[in-house]
Amino acid sequence: MNIVGQRIRILIVDDDSLMRRSLVRLLSAENAYEVAGEAENGQDAISLVRKLKPDVVVMDVRMPVMDGLEATRLLRVEYPELIVIGNSAYCERDIRDQMMNAGANDLVYKVFNGDELLKTIQRHIRAPQPQSAPEDCRSPVDSESSIFVPAEGGNRVRPTLRAYFSL
Repeated sequence: MNIVGQRIRILIVDDDSLMRRSLVRLLSAENAYEVAGEAENGQDAISLVRKLKPDVVVMDVRMPVMDGLEATRLLRVEYPELIVIGNSAYCERDIRDQMMNAGANDLVYKVFNGDELLKTIQRHIRAPQPQSAPEDCRSPVDSESSIFVPAEGGNRVRPTLRAYFSL
């Protein structure tokens, strides 16, 4: 993909509105990126890819209507050059394998370091690589830049990244 000197157009696909907003804020804070649009399921993602022509899709795996696996399969056939980065809250080898087999270029976990997503996008923009996803669940929960940190009673937002959320 040759978009040197241009902003990278990204479509965010996730059924969780809080996750979409956090990703929009994370990506919008970087001058190199433009959030082209948002979708809450795979079916809407396919329509928006056709309309908006993004460079990258950050695709949740599990969603209603059409999941990220099916949407990725269909997008890969229609847009083989499109970079699809899977995004999953489930750190399971089966999910990683399924997403990669569907045609995703990579996979990041939702309990992630924001820099990990940015680096993953940049790596694939510079030189699209064969599919590569982490073999294990690299848990960044000890990192100060982690977006979510497990806490009693569920997830809590790390105070240092509160700006990424509309709380």
